[in-house]
Amino acid sequence: FLKWVAGKTNDVSHLEALNEVPLERVDHLVVSMAKYITHRHRDYENERVVRSFFTENDFPIWETSRLADCARFVLKQYNGDDSCRHVVDCAEAVCIRRLHTERCRLDPNLNLMQQSLYYDETGNDNVVRIVNGKLNLNDPNQVFVLGGLLADSAISLSELKDRLGRDTDGEVKSGRFLGDSFVGMLERENFSKLMDLIETEKWHIHLFVAQPLYYGLVDIVDSIENHAGDFELKQALFDVVRADLVKAVRVLDKFEYPDIKSDRMHQFLDALIELTNDVQSNKGVRDDRRRLIVALQSGKRQNELPFIQEEAKRILVGDYFPFYHSRMMTFPRSRFVFDGKDDLFLRKEQVCFAYEGSEIDWRVADSEKEPMLQLSDYVVSVIRRFVYFADRNEKLVRKDIRGLTPKGRDCLKRFKDIWMESERYNPLLTEYVVSKRTRSRVLMCLREI
Repeated sequence: FLKWVAGKTNDVSHLEALNEVPLERVDHLVVSMAKYITHRHRDYENERVVRSFFTENDFPIWETSRLADCARFVLKQYNGDDSCRHVVDCAEAVCIRRLHTERCRLDPNLNLMQQSLYYDETGNDNVVRIVNGKLNLNDPNQVFVLGGLLADSAISLSELKDRLGRDTDGEVKSGRFLGDSFVGMLERENFSKLMDLIETEKWHIHLFVAQPLYYGLVDIVDSIENHAGDFELKQALFDVVRADLVKAVRVLDKFEYPDIKSDRMHQFLDALIELTNDVQSNKGVRDDRRRLIVALQSGKRQNELPFIQEEAKRILVGDYFPFYHSRMMTFPRSRFVFDGKDDLFLRKEQVCFAYEGSEIDWRVADSEKEPMLQLSDYVVSVIRRFVYFADRNEKLVRKDIRGLTPKGRDCLKRFKDIWMESERYNPLLTEYVVSKRTRSRVLMCLREI
């Protein structure tokens, strides 16, 4: 069906029909439709087949949180055909917008703002994989941030360096001027000047925050019927893996995750149950871990684990391109400027970026010549440091906040005010793909500043 849509249109307006389908049924609808057409008709060009499928079938409800995961089945049927992948990506974006607007009771037109969004990223390891029995992430808690500035006005390079008090030679890079720690950064004059600039120009910040390891593991929970979208179970699994990372990676490596063979499904789930029990023995029994064990046991009654089979062996995160595409489809009428060093431009020839018949306005720029990208580099670096700062024991966070100098406390409050004002301006400017605890800690820290 998706291939048929891609072949009939150059844009994705057809996918807005998903808005007519109850949200909790969208994911299963796509998978069921694809299976029906693929296995029964083998006829991808016949519109009658699609229409009759809609009208003659009553789809069961299967709760799951991500359309992209369910649509992987379709991708497999078409051997990863690029036109099909484009439609899947766009279908995901349609549902993302609905999730945001329906859950937050937002104006559905928030995504149609027409402003300039400048993007940079930090924490991109490109591919998260298991190599020679080891995970290639330096830190299992690693955070990836994609974001920057939303601005109606821009400044020149000379203005940038004058406002930040830097010399005119070379690119202004956050790593050189902000330091390593979040607390230390708050005391720096450069940080204060960055806050001054954003406040004076009335710019907003936007951010997409992800934990790559968490993102690479949650498909295990989403593959278990009646548990997809259970963020407490995803948190429990994330905790178990980090508690004994060496043993967990050994299990994932042994079963070539996320390409679990059908005849080894039960062994894989048993290995995860054993890993969870070992953590219980060392760290103590908790309700969320008990629920995780029950869920894993229930998965053994299934014939398949749909999102962790027939995938690339030992690759937990293939690339970060879907994050870029998701943000573009969230604000399809805005103007996007990306750093030329980032992933997006590498895929520009493979995907058609369009919305309701019009191409999305986007370009890749050289950050050395684009001051707004240099400032976006500052912004994502600050956000990433803040997430690490907030995602700790609450007593330590409060102690560090109390220990700030008056200058540090003032800078922290100004940073919080800019963040919260940006969310008030448009809640869609912030998005998280992180564990439930990490998000709660970030939001708690923002409230208490």
